[in-house]
Amino acid sequence: MDEARPGNDVDANARLAAFTALDDLSGLTPAGWETATRQIADTVAVGWAGSAADGVAEATELVLAEGGRPAARIWGRGERVSAAQAAFVNGVAAAALDFDSVHQSSLLHPAAITVPIALALGADIGASGERIVQAHIVGSEVMSRVSLATPRRSNWFTPSIYGIFGATATAARLLGLSAEQTHNAFGLALAQTSGTKQAIFEPALAKRFQTAFAIRAGLLAAQLAERGVTGARRYLDGAAGLFALYEEGSPTAVVEGIGTAFVFDQAVIKKYPACLCTHVVIDAARRLKEQHRIDLDDTASIGITVTDYMHRLIGGPYDPGRDPQVAAQFSAAYAAVCALDGGGMTLADIEPGKAAAAERVRRAQAIEVGIFDDLKGHVAPATVSITLKGGENFSLHVADVPNAAFGDDADAALRLKALDCLGRGHQPLGTAAAENCLQQLLGLRDGHASALFDDAVS
Repeated sequence: MDEARPGNDVDANARLAAFTALDDLSGLTPAGWETATRQIADTVAVGWAGSAADGVAEATELVLAEGGRPAARIWGRGERVSAAQAAFVNGVAAAALDFDSVHQSSLLHPAAITVPIALALGADIGASGERIVQAHIVGSEVMSRVSLATPRRSNWFTPSIYGIFGATATAARLLGLSAEQTHNAFGLALAQTSGTKQAIFEPALAKRFQTAFAIRAGLLAAQLAERGVTGARRYLDGAAGLFALYEEGSPTAVVEGIGTAFVFDQAVIKKYPACLCTHVVIDAARRLKEQHRIDLDDTASIGITVTDYMHRLIGGPYDPGRDPQVAAQFSAAYAAVCALDGGGMTLADIEPGKAAAAERVRRAQAIEVGIFDDLKGHVAPATVSITLKGGENFSLHVADVPNAAFGDDADAALRLKALDCLGRGHQPLGTAAAENCLQQLLGLRDGHASALFDDAVS
């Protein structure tokens, strides 16, 4: 098969593979490259803090028991394991605190998938920092475009069913696969595609593993294709392809403008460690607290209104149950309690002990979460209404998700967040080491070999 470059009159399946393998990213602006390195820095920092979260120790124990060639480091720890094992564990850690960046329109967590693969596989093969950043960009772009071509309304978990294609693209790019091999890799990814939102609804620790499952499957797909294993050609639009079986999508939309009109750089760098749907709730409650000097103890009742989609994820009665951290990350009511109590939501607020504290549970369970009759949206808007014991009523509607990725204070916000996260986790970094790590990450593109970077954060 001839390797068709993006823009030729070829089908979307082939064009997406060609972009992954061949595009030189010359259409990306300097700001786009900077955004990519910021996403990488944010992801590693959040994953470092997440290295001590529930589920990560179990994943680490599993890969250490498996054994393997020591090629890449587990973030926040000293062990080296195989690239696939490191990418898997670091993927769990990156997702564990729900503090990783989110592509709001596509409903994906691209960097939590691409960065663990890019750094682990990059360390294994000795890739340059430039190639690692490229792989992150390509993988993020691929999965975002695939997801954006669908309605994203089902109970499939989009970071799983579309993230696997980004994981495959990231690995394929780093491994230097041809367009033909990459096409096969995407077909092999289709053969492994899975993931639902049930672990969010219950909730369960499985939620933080689902992007890591996509990582493991995507890397395997690329490695098999590298060795000559073939996959389905019409992985997007075949009779049993992705769009036929999961969510109806437009193959043309996937590749329209690919390589010139990038979408990966629209991702939100989170301000709060919780599902993005809660962020407008937190912002509304925080602003009401500040504007009217509201103390949580002075409230008689609190009401929250969100969209139907948001309600499915964060609108249920608050029940810390067996996994209080996951419950806290996916509760509008708990988010409002945190914001009215402390002015926001922090990593301390999602610690299992605090999330299960009797008084916080009581307050969250007293909050009513309703659904807008006439407003739609995936992660916004939300209205928070408060009645005080003295009878005063206050209400605020927030339509825009707070975002630390842009604005005059974006650099300072990222630095504060990253240094805080790097100072946590299984092996917290001291201030100087955390600062060095952050600078290595932000400068990753400029000649930093992946092996040197790996040593810098050990």
